[in-house]
Amino acid sequence: MAAIIRNSRRTAHFFRQALGDLVRQTNFAHGLYVLLKCRSPLDEEEARQAASEMGRDLGLAGFPIRHAGSFGFDFAATEWFHDTTTGAFNVRIAVPDLPTKVWDEQTRAIARWWNEHNSRA
Repeated sequence: MAAIIRNSRRTAHFFRQALGDLVRQTNFAHGLYVLLKCRSPLDEEEARQAASEMGRDLGLAGFPIRHAGSFGFDFAATEWFHDTTTGAFNVRIAVPDLPTKVWDEQTRAIARWWNEHNSRA
């Protein structure tokens, strides 16, 4: 759990720098998810599709990531998420307990993917 918490905090910090207001760490008691927002609102189907495509594309690139409904522990899990505080649909990343060096590389790949595929401006 310590690795997941450390990686989650590092991810949220990196994403805030790389993606600005398109990211936020959720306010769950554990703080283990990071949410990616789109430049314009997503509906549920678009959020589901984005989570699925990110998992597929980055998985094919060799990263331990997949579209899954919860924690993967040894892989990052992407899933759609309905933020009941804002009503918005987002993509949720469940951060794994991978070694920090490996996860940092994947964090950069996720940020690149999100910037490239988040053209709904």
